[in-house]
Amino acid sequence: MLTWNSQRYVGAAIAVAIAGFGALAHAQITPAQQIIGPPVATLGVPARFVFPLNDAIAVVNTGGEVWVHDLTGNTLADALHITGPAVATLGVPARYVFQLGNSIAVVNTSGEVWAHDVTGNTLSAARRINGPPVATLGVPARYVFSLNSGIAVVNTSGEVWVHGVTGNTLSAARRITGPAVATLGVPSRYVFQLGNSIAVVNTSGEVWAHDVTGNTLSTARRINGPPVATLGVPARYVFPLNGNRIAVVNNNGEVWAHGAR
Repeated sequence: MLTWNSQRYVGAAIAVAIAGFGALAHAQITPAQQIIGPPVATLGVPARFVFPLNDAIAVVNTGGEVWVHDLTGNTLADALHITGPAVATLGVPARYVFQLGNSIAVVNTSGEVWAHDVTGNTLSAARRINGPPVATLGVPARYVFSLNSGIAVVNTSGEVWVHGVTGNTLSAARRITGPAVATLGVPSRYVFQLGNSIAVVNTSGEVWAHDVTGNTLSTARRINGPPVATLGVPARYVFPLNGNRIAVVNNNGEVWAHGAR
C-alpha cells in the first residue's frame, strides 16, 4: 500500500534523501545487491516509464496503466494496479514521467505539465500545472527530473534550469549557476537527484555528484565504488531509491541496488 504525506511536495523520494543522506560529501558506492521479488517491467503490456514512487517502483506501460511494486527492505512485492485514467497516452505525446509530490507528473512534447494525483491505490484525472513550457525553449533539453519542490532541466550544454512548483502553478525557469553537468569526460547515461546533489552516472558506470546549495552548483566530484549499470545483464532503467540507494532495473526485470554511504 502506498503511503502519502500531503504536506510534502517533492519528487521521487527526495524529501527522504535530503533529510537522511545530505550532500554525499563522504559517500561511497557499495557493491550491488539484488532486490528479491518478481521481475519489473518485463511482463504483459510493454513498459514505457519506470521510476521511484515513494517506497515503491512504479511502471507506466504503453497502455497508460500504472503498476506499482512496493519495496520492503530488500524485498519487492508483486505489482499492484493503481486504478484510474490512462497516464501519458492521450493528447500531446508524453516525453518525461516522474513523481512530483503526491502526483505523477507528465511533461509532454509541447512542454505542458500535467499531474495525476495518487490517493491510496487510485489515480485522479490529469490536471494542468499552469505556467511556461518546460524543456522546449532555448538549448535542447537532455534530462528532466524532479529536484526538491521543482522540475529540473539539464540541457545539452550542461546548464541546469529549475521551474518551481506551487500548487497548480509553475514558475519561470531559473538558472542554477555553476559548471556544466553531464557534458565533459566519459559520456553520461543517467542524471537524477540524489540527496542534495545532482548525480551523473556515465557509460563507464562511474558516479559523479554536483552539490546544490541554493542556486549554486558545485564542481563534480567522484563517488568512489564499483561501476553502476555496466556489468552483467544490460541495464534498462537507473534511478534513486529510498534516498540512499541507486537502483538498476535490467533487461530481465531484475532489480539491483547500490548503497551510497
